[in-house]
Amino acid sequence: MGESFSGLLKTRPVAKTRRLRLHVLQGQACVDALGLGSDGLGLDGLGPSSLGATILGTTIAQQRFGVLVPKRLVRRAVDRNALKRLCRTVCRQALADRQTRLINNLATGHKPEACAVLVCVTQTTTAVPPSEHVAWLTELHQLFAKIP
Repeated sequence: MGESFSGLLKTRPVAKTRRLRLHVLQGQACVDALGLGSDGLGLDGLGPSSLGATILGTTIAQQRFGVLVPKRLVRRAVDRNALKRLCRTVCRQALADRQTRLINNLATGHKPEACAVLVCVTQTTTAVPPSEHVAWLTELHQLFAKIP
């Protein structure tokens, strides 16, 4: 895992389920922990990154997410990749919903905040067959529903 999420792992999880843990940082804490620019819009003050967006001349804060699936907990690469795909799908939906809320809040004068999300698998899993995908998706949706 890259250095950029090591600060996020040191934080207390926002939510836990039987097999997953969710870490979230928002606002200035996110900027400090992940080494973003002082405006929270880009890496090391280099300007907006690919995850930031400009809408009607206003820059929306950067959103980053990561997925941690340790090899010692999920042995088969096929299963690790399947879990990562499921996590990325749900995370993209959740961050898109958050981005929509930020855009709507701009009209009321709220300042956009940087946000970082990390999903960690915490329980040994022997296999992730397609029949289990619905159960994993349900757990992921439960986690993301708890993001403030």
